[in-house]
Amino acid sequence: MGDLLKVYVPFASGETPPAICRALEHQGRVWLAPRWTVLRDKRATMPKYLIPLDLFQHKRGGPGGVDYIIDVGIPAELFAEEIPVRLRSKFQIVERPNILFASNEKRISS
Repeated sequence: MGDLLKVYVPFASGETPPAICRALEHQGRVWLAPRWTVLRDKRATMPKYLIPLDLFQHKRGGPGGVDYIIDVGIPAELFAEEIPVRLRSKFQIVERPNILFASNEKRISS
C-alpha cells in the first residue's frame, strides 16, 4: 500500500473515548501508529512506535472511511507518549521504526 490507513480503536477502560488511529503496512503486517514525530524540516514524519493490529480482534472497513475496526477494547496506555515497560513486550511494540512519510501522508522510505 504505502499510504496511511485509518483504524477505529475502542479503549478497554470506557473512560477514554474511542479514537481513529493512523496505521500502515510494514513487513507484511498492518501496524497501529498512534504517536508520530515531526522531523525538523517539517516535511516528513515518522511513527514513534508501532503496534501490530493482528494482536487484536478486528475486521476490515467500517463507517466514516475507516480501513479497519478493532472489535475489543484495548488498553489506553498503548496510546500514551511513553508506553509502560510492562506492556512493551506483551504487545510487540516496535520503537522508532525507520519509516518516513511526507506531509501528504505518502510513504517516502521504509
